[in-house]
Amino acid sequence: MQTHKLTAGPRGVDYVINECNELPTDASDEGIHLRRAVLELCPLGHQLRPRALEELAQAVIACFDQHGNIDDLDTSIQLGRETVSLCPGGHADSDYYLNNLAVSLVSRLKYQGKPSTLDEVISLYEKALDNLGYQPLSRGSDVAPTWTFSELSKRLSDAQGSAGSVDPAAADRAAIQCRRLTEQWEIAVAEIRDLQAFSRFLLPPSYEDLQVAACQGPVIILIASQHSCSAIIVPTSGEPHHVPLPSVTLADLTNLKDRFATAIRYTSRMNPAESRMDLMVLLRIIWDEFMLPIVNVLEHVVKLTRRSRIWLCPTAAFTSIPLHAAHPFQTQADRSGKEPCLEDLYICSYTPTLSAGQPGAGKGKALLAVDSELELVRKLIHATANRTTISGDAATRAGALEALQKNTWVHLACHGNQDRTQPYNSHFVMKDEHLTLLGIMERDIPYAEFAFLSACYTAVGDEERPNEVIHLAAGLQFSRFRGVVGMLWEVDGAVAKHVVEAFYEHMSKDLKDGGVMDCTKAAWALNRATHAVKMKVPLEQKMVFIHIGV
Repeated sequence: MQTHKLTAGPRGVDYVINECNELPTDASDEGIHLRRAVLELCPLGHQLRPRALEELAQAVIACFDQHGNIDDLDTSIQLGRETVSLCPGGHADSDYYLNNLAVSLVSRLKYQGKPSTLDEVISLYEKALDNLGYQPLSRGSDVAPTWTFSELSKRLSDAQGSAGSVDPAAADRAAIQCRRLTEQWEIAVAEIRDLQAFSRFLLPPSYEDLQVAACQGPVIILIASQHSCSAIIVPTSGEPHHVPLPSVTLADLTNLKDRFATAIRYTSRMNPAESRMDLMVLLRIIWDEFMLPIVNVLEHVVKLTRRSRIWLCPTAAFTSIPLHAAHPFQTQADRSGKEPCLEDLYICSYTPTLSAGQPGAGKGKALLAVDSELELVRKLIHATANRTTISGDAATRAGALEALQKNTWVHLACHGNQDRTQPYNSHFVMKDEHLTLLGIMERDIPYAEFAFLSACYTAVGDEERPNEVIHLAAGLQFSRFRGVVGMLWEVDGAVAKHVVEAFYEHMSKDLKDGGVMDCTKAAWALNRATHAVKMKVPLEQKMVFIHIGV
């Protein structure tokens, strides 16, 4: 067995550790021994210990992928759990570590099939996704332990930075201080967990808490990694269900995303009457390889009745795929009619995270159809409804924010732009200044219920960092809107009017004098609207609208 000897040299131990951590993953015995040697240089409290643990975990699971030894997989999971425990919410790499641990647990699930493993996977994915919507403690909480926690976190970070000092005496003093502050930090966390509603502070939420999000219908989490792709169905009650997708790889998803982008660009230049064969082929792939295995479980195991609601929660590369539009495009075996597509079977919504579904959760060119669209909405909404209309020169940032504060529903017909580097700066284009997502989230919007975003690119993910983007539609849900309709790509103004008209007609159907529209009917209304216009609009325009939320 080869022995590794790491020498710090004049640049210090941390320099050596960082250099080793940047090496490619090596599953050989020598590579794993090197990672263990690096970990020995990072005692508990050292700022680089989480990264060293993670690098060792990845080397060990790569060894498992090569040789199939279940002990290697268990070791990787044990290392991953320690890594996650050292990186509370807000840590720069927390989402990455949580995701890797969840992927390892899914691999073990394939080999051992333990239901408890599935519960942990769901909780870890929710923790990673929900870090985007991380909120400070409520104003009604006891601020003393909260302040102590924040102050100790800062001091602990400073002490960890000093622990790698070249001066041995200074490093020893910093290490002692680091251990003392770690103990005080753990006491502060324990005090916060004693507060009402904060028992799981900095912990992944429990499966039982998350299942509340599925009270109106199953939530389907789609997971993609270099090891495997699969889905987890969280039903309204009982244990979750794991659905392997054996024919789908990460490379397949990347290829499918690129083919969709090409097909959408191509169809935008086509005559509405021309066949969309390329697009139909892609939607059939989504049906056959992604959604059909899931539908089989929903029908035969969960026993979900048709026309029930389901929520899709895509992660990683799945966020770039229009899952709701999955379609078999074939005739039934008895030739009695066409096979139903996903939206014929169920009413589909998206949710960026499980907790988001829990109850209580440049100028651009002129848009010529805006005024006529707003006039159409005015006519379709019940005459007794109080409403605020701002357009033209009155459509300012301040005017929009004031209207948002006073109303329960909002219909935005404007340009929407996403900032892929700073998602909170994604914005709607107003007459004077941009109405940013951050500006909306910082404003108190007490009556918010539903938003219809008749604006381009309001619900498309980020292909570079699919788990990190906060698109405009999901961002409004984080801002307390219970439901949002957004668009995946550019839509023709005339098409938008067709869908808007059918949507509000269904929302207002059977509404009595003095009655108010129910935002929980929005997914059903959008489903009916897209069915009503399917003979009037091209395929790529029908599938552009999606619903997020309740």
